[in-house]
Amino acid sequence: MINGYDERDLELLTMFASLASSAIDHTMLHREVIRQRRVESELELARKVVEGLLPRAFPVIGGFDIYGTTIPVREVGGDYLDLIVSLSDRLGVLVADVSGKGLAAALIMVTFRAYFHATVINELAMRVVMARVNRLVHEATNGDRFITTFYGLIDPENKRLLYINAGHNPPLLLHADGTSELLAHSGLPLGIFDDSRYSEAVVSFRSGDVLVLYTDGVVEARNADDEEFELRRLEEVVRMAEDRRAYEIAQAIINAVDEHSFDMDGPGDDVTVLIIKLQ
Repeated sequence: MINGYDERDLELLTMFASLASSAIDHTMLHREVIRQRRVESELELARKVVEGLLPRAFPVIGGFDIYGTTIPVREVGGDYLDLIVSLSDRLGVLVADVSGKGLAAALIMVTFRAYFHATVINELAMRVVMARVNRLVHEATNGDRFITTFYGLIDPENKRLLYINAGHNPPLLLHADGTSELLAHSGLPLGIFDDSRYSEAVVSFRSGDVLVLYTDGVVEARNADDEEFELRRLEEVVRMAEDRRAYEIAQAIINAVDEHSFDMDGPGDDVTVLIIKLQ
């Protein structure tokens, strides 16, 4: 006997302690399961909200074939794709990428969309729209996040594109004669400084042109050898598919990026592609 307890008492105490420990572990595991289900439910709701904001159909404009898609690397992502048809006789085109990934980036993206639509509906000059949205993004994020943004207005009558690029990957314009160019005119991403200013550039389309707008998840996708997909591969893929419809060109890009990064379990970032093809 030790201090008034015999071996049987110690055995019972040990047994009760084991049972108590098991019960505590079970309770904690149950709470963790409930918490995980709540998180999954919230992410699913966020995914549905974000998906509901993306284009479900693409406008039919004489002489243009348009299609785009966004594939988040997580349940929700920070890439954004939009086509705005309420701008008189022009079509607004918007591709953006919020810094970071996941739910936080998605929430900023939703806020950005609200800011942009509330501003652009007044049909202000493009540079005014971008300056105002930049200020709102900066105020909302305190400069801790930024959004690379390409905003363009398609003029279908004159077959041209007026655009502002706020630090986004320069779109790739492929001509039917085999030449290509980058829409490289650019300014700072939105949200870095509250007083950033932006200026427009213009490009004219030719018959057979293919304009490719994309996010960095495309060109920065890596394979097992740590090689990026790069702009060179993007152009090669589009050239091989340039005689097809915009949907098929976009799908060819997505398939090529997936194949390139297959050994890395797919791209490491959200992937967005928008194809504008001239008939």
